Amino acid sequence: MQLRFAYRGTGEEYVSAKGWEQTTLKRCPLHPQGGCHFARHGTYARISPPGTLICRYYCPEGHRT
Repeated sequence: MQLRFAYRGTGEEYVSAKGWEQTTLKRCPLHPQGGCHFARHGTYARISPPGTLICRYYCPEGHRT
């Protein structure tokens, strides 16, 4: 599942500001009522612009990142 984090700057500004460190999800999209062990799950790289990382989260109960 992918959710878009709206960033107001350019891709290059996202990389410079390390935008992936500012990204947060307050609750699991699969379990909005809570009760699961939803947590941050690292990052993965995008090709463009160079240096772009995308934040990942994981729900073990839903078996989804």
